[in-house]
Amino acid sequence: MPQYWLGRRVLCVRIPATLFVMSRKPYFTGEKGEKAMNEHSKSFWVLSFVVVALLAAPSQAQVSFSIDVWSPSVQSAQITSPNPTVFPDDIFDQMGLVGFVPPPPLLQINGMALGGMGGSFVEVNAYSQGRPLNQFSTSASAFFSVDRGSAGVAGTATSNEFNIVGGSEQSSDVFFSTFNSNNTLFLDGDGVASGANPAAPPLALAEPTTVGGPILPIPPTLVGDLDGLDLRRAGGVSPSTRIYFSVDQGTVIGGTYGPISAADIFVNQLISGYNQPVGGVAGNPPAAPVYAAESMLGFGQFMGNDLDALVVFDNGDGQYLPGTDIIVFSLAPGSGFLGQTDSLLGWTVSPGDILVDGWTAMALGAANPTVGILHTAESLGLRTMRSGVQSDDNLNALDIPEPATLLLLTIGSLILTRKRKCA
Repeated sequence: MPQYWLGRRVLCVRIPATLFVMSRKPYFTGEKGEKAMNEHSKSFWVLSFVVVALLAAPSQAQVSFSIDVWSPSVQSAQITSPNPTVFPDDIFDQMGLVGFVPPPPLLQINGMALGGMGGSFVEVNAYSQGRPLNQFSTSASAFFSVDRGSAGVAGTATSNEFNIVGGSEQSSDVFFSTFNSNNTLFLDGDGVASGANPAAPPLALAEPTTVGGPILPIPPTLVGDLDGLDLRRAGGVSPSTRIYFSVDQGTVIGGTYGPISAADIFVNQLISGYNQPVGGVAGNPPAAPVYAAESMLGFGQFMGNDLDALVVFDNGDGQYLPGTDIIVFSLAPGSGFLGQTDSLLGWTVSPGDILVDGWTAMALGAANPTVGILHTAESLGLRTMRSGVQSDDNLNALDIPEPATLLLLTIGSLILTRKRKCA
């Protein structure tokens, strides 16, 4: 029987920076023609340099993500790795271009480096590599994903993906929103254009309409669920990388962790020497310590919560300091604080809302240190019961990147998509 460590895989997408520029030489005659041709040549090389630079930029930003343990990509054993034994919390590296079938994920760092769970079955459903405090902004845009049951508001990219003939695909995609009550498709599970949305760079995740690829066949009703997201600058993960995470409410807790809450946030640095599966290492690495307990976040008496999206803005010491460090998150369905009134807007909280801890809410104007709504689900183009529909959409992966990373990722996505259209 296989063992699971942290109960998920963390995958990484690096957008490659390779470009071959070809041009047909123009036909010019006479002295003016020769001068024009020289100017054309200069313009061509300048333009080529700019385009190469723009394509190189996305390689300086990476997309890491996790998927839940029930996703087809986890259930399949088709993982590219020097060692065939892998665990669902491993960090992988993935490259993909629009219009090309991406290869299976490549093992980058074994999940044991994050801290062993003592052999227990643990599903990590909130994940962040942390950001500096000066990157926090209430007006920043957001990248996010939703679960398998979320349909999105009609006309949004989320809704388009949900209504694809043959099976909904929104749960394996990443969407982008500027909080204008709409969203666009930024990264696609399999990169294949379907429905009303154009093609987007792929994440190598199985989808019902996937044609070809490494993880087929799959039932039409089964699709990957991206449940953790982090967009970061160059350098990727290293032994100095802090990993912040929370576990699923349904997790069976045991091993070195003992009883914990699904709203507790853990932090750990990658541990050198644990780049091989547990069977190849003597003993287990130390357990990741608690960064912020559920009781510190501002839920009051409404406990029993489950964080399923997470962005941590830390002052750099890796220790939570209420009133200084900032925790942005969302809550999974069934959480105790859902339906309660938040401290910033006075709205009932939905699983599609982006929330902040109570101390940050006070800094933003709340009267007491109770969890506040930073951005509503409606501003993201998601449905809520408070807006009159029968069920809430659930945001279950989130990142709010720094402006420089946002620019690089946006340029890269546009260029890669444009290459598809021009092919």
